[in-house]
Amino acid sequence: METYYCRHTWKLDVNKEAQYKLWKAGKVFVHFPHNRNGALLDQDNSSLDPNDYGRGGKQALSAMTRLSNFGGYVCAEHHDFPEPMLGFVKPGTPVTIEWATWGEDGAGPTDQPR
Repeated sequence: METYYCRHTWKLDVNKEAQYKLWKAGKVFVHFPHNRNGALLDQDNSSLDPNDYGRGGKQALSAMTRLSNFGGYVCAEHHDFPEPMLGFVKPGTPVTIEWATWGEDGAGPTDQPR
């Protein structure tokens, strides 16, 4: 079983309401709106296949997939919360896609998977 670290910085660029909701629910999250060629799509890449993402997204989604399949420990930090989140993910916990707005101040496209 592995241990994972996730840092949610201001660069996440997902609206605050969605970030707070996920954080308060004890969920770690990532947002990579570009495809594997680096293009920003009209609609977010909602694939759960790491190969559909560029380097950073591929690494993050690969880690989430391993965590989902095999379970593990997670330490996550969020720039708006003073204390890190520590937790255990049971093997077989599915990776899910949540919906939110994104872009500068969360004003980006709406009703897109994040």
